[in-house]
This record gives sequence, C-alpha cells and structure tokens, in this order.
Amino acid sequence: MKRVLLIIIKIIGLCLLSPFIFASIGLFFARDFSLAVFIMLLVGVIPSFFIIMSLAKTRKHHATDVQDVALPEKTNNVSVRKKKKEKDHSTTSNHISLTDFNKIRAFQAKQLLESIYILETTKTLDTLSGRIDFISKIYANFIPASKLTIYQSLVEEAIDTYKVMYYDRITTENQVSLLLYPNIDKMRWFCSDCIVNCYERYVEYQITKMNELKTNTARVKRREDMIAKGNFARDMFNTYSLPDIGHLDSIENIRKRI
Repeated sequence: MKRVLLIIIKIIGLCLLSPFIFASIGLFFARDFSLAVFIMLLVGVIPSFFIIMSLAKTRKHHATDVQDVALPEKTNNVSVRKKKKEKDHSTTSNHISLTDFNKIRAFQAKQLLESIYILETTKTLDTLSGRIDFISKIYANFIPASKLTIYQSLVEEAIDTYKVMYYDRITTENQVSLLLYPNIDKMRWFCSDCIVNCYERYVEYQITKMNELKTNTARVKRREDMIAKGNFARDMFNTYSLPDIGHLDSIENIRKRI
C-alpha cells in the first residue's frame, strides 16, 4: 500500500512538471533559446528524468519481490518431491524397508531354517511351542521380501550359512520350500502337522522309557504325563490359531496307544 501511494505521488509530480516542458518548447519557437534551455533542464527534463527512473526502479523492486514470494513455494515443492523420492528409495514397493530386509538377510533367514528343522525333529512339545511362537513373529516379514529380485540370493546365502554351521544336517524340502516361497497358510498347516508328529515322537520315546521303569506306580505316573502332554498339544492349535481339521483326531488316536 505504501509503495502504491509513493508511485501515485511520483506520477502526479510528473504531471505537474509537464507545463514547464511545454513552456520551454514555446520559448524555442519564440527563439528565446537561453531561457528555453534553462527551463527545460532545470524544471522539466532533469526532474522528469529522475521521476521516471524512480518509477522504473520501483517496478523492478516489485517484480523482484513477486519472484521472491514465488520462490519459497517452488522450493517447498521441490523439497516435498525430494523427501518423497527419498522415502520411495528407502522402501520397496511391497512396503518393507531396506533396514528390515537387511535384518532378515543377516539373522532371520538362517533362524527360520533352524526353527523348521527343530519343528521336524524335536520330541519335546515345550521346545516345539517356543519355535512355533518364534516363527509366528517373524514369518510375515518374508512375504514382501520374497517379491524382491535379490530374494533368491538371500535364500542361497542363508542356506550356505546354515550348511556350514550344521554340516551334519541334510537340508529338508520343507526348509527350502517355506523359505524360498513363503506362504502363511502353508506354514500354518506345516506347524499343525509338526504338533501331531512331535507328540507321536514324544509318546513313542516315553513308552520305550516306561518299559524300563521298575514300579507300576512310576509307569502310571509316566502314562498320566503323556496324556497331559496330549492336552497341551491340543491347546497349541488354539494358542497359535492353527488349523486343526484332522489333527485333533490324530492326537486322540496316538493317546489310545498309551
């Protein structure tokens, strides 16, 4: 507002000087050259020149201010695009961060192979339960990771590391399949099968040991323990929300052998 008022005053001043300019032109025609030049320079040309220059300078400043106002908006837009680009680079299209992926590569792939092996071989239901709980917490990370082009290399690296650490173990089909092609439903069914198989291994082992017991009381106590472990095996299906179709019947069939 202040700048506009100043411009108006300068224009008015320029208009007020115009009569002197016309008067000096009239004196030229009257051949009074000295007076005409004096009025032209002193009252007409010089003040008009400074007023016009001042107006031009004011306009230039206004254009610069407009540009300065627009610049932050442009800068902000660039900044937003830059931040979005950095965010896009920091995550994959499947919403898994590079940090999480490196964590999987460094630790979880090998741990998954170890856990699957234990599920397939252990005859201790408490150990089985702990491994199922562990897998339920990490396995979802492998789903988005498997979409990445470097996932195949991750699997190969994990298997090589596993073979070096456990050179006396044969890598099973379930270990490779569940790691290479992660699938939540397949893993859940696998865990359900492992509960039944683990309980069967446990019962077979305990029956062998029970035959070595000296007293009938000890044998009865061992039989009660095996039945209780059957209840624990049944409860795991609810604890970890695992499919139990056919599995509960299998556990009951195993308990009938006791």
